[in-house]
Amino acid sequence: MKKLKRERLFIVPNGYGLMYGFGIVISLLAAATYTNNLIYSLSFFLVGLFLVGMIQTNSNLKKTEFEKVSFEIAEEGGVVQGRLWLKNESGENHYNLNFRFPEISKELGFEVEKLPAKGIAICNFSFPANLPGIHKITKLQLRTVYPFGMFYCWKPFQVDFNYAVHPKGEGDLALPQNVLMGESYHHQWGSGGEDFSEHRYYQEGEPYHHVDWKAFARRDRLLTKKFEDGDRQNILIDMFKLGLADKEALRQMVQWVDSCTNEKISYALKLKSGEYLEMGYGPYQKQRALYLIAQEWNREAS
Repeated sequence: MKKLKRERLFIVPNGYGLMYGFGIVISLLAAATYTNNLIYSLSFFLVGLFLVGMIQTNSNLKKTEFEKVSFEIAEEGGVVQGRLWLKNESGENHYNLNFRFPEISKELGFEVEKLPAKGIAICNFSFPANLPGIHKITKLQLRTVYPFGMFYCWKPFQVDFNYAVHPKGEGDLALPQNVLMGESYHHQWGSGGEDFSEHRYYQEGEPYHHVDWKAFARRDRLLTKKFEDGDRQNILIDMFKLGLADKEALRQMVQWVDSCTNEKISYALKLKSGEYLEMGYGPYQKQRALYLIAQEWNREAS
């Protein structure tokens, strides 16, 4: 028989809870001193409220699971944008949850106002991007003090994911003029390019997989998608050939990646470690290039 994994929840009274508990002790002492049934009744009511608060705080975090997290690559000195998915496997709504990554900051937390019963909440968050490189995160913690604010309940998770911070682009060197594949080409009918240009009427003999079937459903006409791929040169950005210190070279490469993206120039990337990014252009190519540069920064810093 498969053994069920036990849920790990921790709960302790916070400052307000300790003050409340101290008040209960004082009322019980007063009741015993003066043999006053009314004070006894009030004391037991306060004890009951204390226990209910503890149970409800624990219940507010119970059966809450971490699903996944994603990060956008960020620039040094900028802001890391992230998104977290939380799942509630219980039949009750959860409120006022707080999640944080202790390795990033022990003080910085992000609030989730409501996690619906048997549902998922998607939480957007951000934090400062300080040092360039690939940063590893292994710990995630969920917290709550709901509903009475007297107890602090938390649930730790062991995770394994990274976020990337690329260095700022700096440098005044001109783009390399090494043309790798001759003049650039335009893929007229949906091959390879990333930027959609326009529709055109389908011509007999063209492949059907380029047909825009959604447009056909709306207009009852066969239309094909036209994509443009690149500008007039395809260049290799080679770290070995820059003649700069390693970190200066990486900053210059970021500058060139931005320039190539803005000018729609296809480019490949070659790093000192031997990492190689094949030819391409556009936003997706830029994200891959910046990630490799952030990765290379880690190697240079170690």
